[in-house]
Amino acid sequence: TEAARLGLEHSQAEVAESAAAHDAAQQERQNIDAVLSVAGKEATGIESRLEILRQLQEQGEGFDEGTQAVLHGLDNPSFFSPAIQGALAQNIQVEPRFIPAVEAALGSALQAIVFKDPGVAESALLTLSRKKLGRATVIPAEWISRGTDLPREVPFGVLGRASECIGGSGDATDLARHLLAGVLIVENLETAFRLRPQHPSFAFATLQGEFIAHNGTVQGGQSGENTGQSALQRKAQIAQLDVELAASSVRLENLAAEWARAGELLDVASERLKFARESVQSAQVESASLENERRH
Repeated sequence: TEAARLGLEHSQAEVAESAAAHDAAQQERQNIDAVLSVAGKEATGIESRLEILRQLQEQGEGFDEGTQAVLHGLDNPSFFSPAIQGALAQNIQVEPRFIPAVEAALGSALQAIVFKDPGVAESALLTLSRKKLGRATVIPAEWISRGTDLPREVPFGVLGRASECIGGSGDATDLARHLLAGVLIVENLETAFRLRPQHPSFAFATLQGEFIAHNGTVQGGQSGENTGQSALQRKAQIAQLDVELAASSVRLENLAAEWARAGELLDVASERLKFARESVQSAQVESASLENERRH
């Protein structure tokens, strides 16, 4: 009888431990499930923003009417589109910090469309004129100068050459670097005005987007209205969101693996609890049986 009593107590203790382990495993599974749900929603949000930005990029959002018409293939996409490499802004890489300066220096040239064939480029402009679809800037790839920026000494106080802020390779990159030859990037307009009289052979672009051209004209100011996102800013945001989505995907995979492991531990805990309860039942039956025998 004493042995039966001790067996029952042991079984009851095992049930208590098993129940605690089961509750802990269940709570862990629920916690991971909640984190996984939030992470999934975040990934979906990133994917949605990426899809919208890519659609705007493909549509040439922010470009002039004529530029968009050419990028869409005009009246004969099967003829024009294969010869189009894209607009300059769509095919260069610029560090986000320098985007306002590069945009100020390149200006309307950001919408220049690079063509693989001079003849098709000419036909595109003729079609624009004939159908009155707007104006556009085009350049055949073979006409792009491949020269590098002049190796002149850069004055003190300059952050760098604008041409060196263009990343990547290809015709668009070569064109951007050529157009930015002799353009220096400085912190602000005050620095640009201070350096320009001493170095008139250079043009200066600021991080805020002001620009002193080689001819001495100065562009600056800011609109109080929301002018929308530029093509380069959109491109940089797409690149950043691509990185975030990749990191989010890795996190989701890791969480899914944790969730699966937590499920396995919960299954083990459930089996242990089930076995412990069955043991208590058996011990109770045995104890009751021995008690009846003792009384009779």
